[in-house]
Amino acid sequence: MTAPRLHRLPARGLTLVEVMVAGTIMSVVLAGAMSALMGFNSGSERLRRIGDAQGSARQALDALEMELRAAGIGASRGHVGLAPAAGPIRRVPTIYSEPDQVITTPGGATVTSSSIFIISAEPASVGISATGDGMQGVVAQLDRSDAGAQPISIACSSGAGDGGSFVPCNSGNYGGSALIPSDGTSGQLLISDDFHWSVMITPTTVTVPDPNHSNNTALSFIEQASAAFVPDAKQPYGFGQGAHVLRARVTHWYIKAMGDGTTQLVRSRPVLRSTAFTTTTGPNCDPTESPFLDETNGGPDGGTSAAVTVGSAPIEGLLVRYVLGASVGIDDPKSWTVSAAPLTSCDMVPAENLREVRVGVVARTLTPDVTAQKAGNAGALYTPPSIDNVSLITNLPAAAVADLAGGLLPTATDLKAIADPYPRRSFQTRVAPRNALGYLP
Repeated sequence: MTAPRLHRLPARGLTLVEVMVAGTIMSVVLAGAMSALMGFNSGSERLRRIGDAQGSARQALDALEMELRAAGIGASRGHVGLAPAAGPIRRVPTIYSEPDQVITTPGGATVTSSSIFIISAEPASVGISATGDGMQGVVAQLDRSDAGAQPISIACSSGAGDGGSFVPCNSGNYGGSALIPSDGTSGQLLISDDFHWSVMITPTTVTVPDPNHSNNTALSFIEQASAAFVPDAKQPYGFGQGAHVLRARVTHWYIKAMGDGTTQLVRSRPVLRSTAFTTTTGPNCDPTESPFLDETNGGPDGGTSAAVTVGSAPIEGLLVRYVLGASVGIDDPKSWTVSAAPLTSCDMVPAENLREVRVGVVARTLTPDVTAQKAGNAGALYTPPSIDNVSLITNLPAAAVADLAGGLLPTATDLKAIADPYPRRSFQTRVAPRNALGYLP
C-alpha cells in the first residue's frame, strides 16, 4: 500500500508591491481626512471668534443704546444750564460729541472715532420703584429776595420703609438711593422745572434739618454766588419753588487704547469743570472749553471719572451721527437731515431739534485668523469696514483714495498696506432719545 501524496497548497498573500500600493493609498486617504478635519476645526474656531466679536459689539451697542434712550431725563428741552465756579452761564446739549479719539489697528490703519457725552438724571432720583428704592426731592422754599445768600430748602421723600414720609436728603440709611451723597458735596444735582428747563448745581453745604423748616434739608451751592442765578424758572440759569431735584448723571463713551494692545469701548463718569467758562452760549461759544472733564480732555483719570470697559472683544471704531428736524417748532417727521458734522457742546439750536441718534461700532476678534495669517495675500486679510458708508480710516493708501474718488469701493489689493489677519464686523443702531423728543416752543 502506497502512502497518500500530499499536495502543497498555492502560496496566498500580498506581494511587496501590493503592500506598498495599499499603504500609499491609505496615506493619501488619511492625509485628506486629517486635512478636512483640521480645516473644519479651523473654520469652526474662526466662526466662534467672529461670533464672540459680534456678541461683544451687540453688548456694547445695547448698553450705549439704553443710555441714549434715557438722555435728557429732567431736561426735555434738550440742554442744561451750567455756571461752574460761579462764572458765566452756558447752556449745554444733553447729547454732544467731543473730542474724537484716534487709535491704530494692528495693521497700521489710523482710525478716528467719535465720542459722545450724555447728560441725564439717575433713575433712582426720578421716581420711587415698586420695591421702595429711590428718593425724590423738591425745592420747598426759596428766598427770592436774597437768593444769592440764603440756602434753598429741599423736601425729600422715599418709599423705603418710611411710608413716603419726609427724610433727610443725605440720609446714610438709603445708601446709593440718597438724593445727596452723605458728604453733601460730591457730585452735582439737576434742578428741573416740570422736567423741562433744567440747570445743574454743585452743593457746598448741607444742613439737616433746615433751621427754618424742620422737615426739610437746607442746601447751599457754588452757583448761588453767580450774578446769573435768578430764582425764576424762565431765566437761563434759574429755578423756582416746586422745582424737582434730581441726582445728575453724566457719562462719556469713547474708544480707549488698553495696556494689552487692544482698543475697547469704555464709559467714564466725567466731572464738571472746576473753572469758569470764558465764553458763553452763542456765536462766540468755544467748544474746546469742555464742560465735563475726564482723561480724554485734561480731566482726572480716577474716582468717578474712571473709565469702565463695555463689552469684551476689541472695539476699533465708534461713529455717531445726528438726525435733525427741519427747524425748531416744526413737527414734521418727513422733514429731517443727517448732520454731516457732530454736535458739539455749543450747538444749542440743533440740540432742541434732535430726532434720532445713529450709532455704529466696529468690532474685531481678539486673536488673528490663522488661515489669513499664513496666507499673507491681500484677499485673506481684513481692514476696518465702513459704517453707514463712512470710512473711519484716515490714512487710506493712495490707490484706495483714488477708488473712492471714482465712486468705487477700495479693493483688497489697494488696502493691503493697512490690512491684518483680524476679522472684523460692524453693527449699527438708531435711537430716538425719548426724553428729548416732541418739544415744541
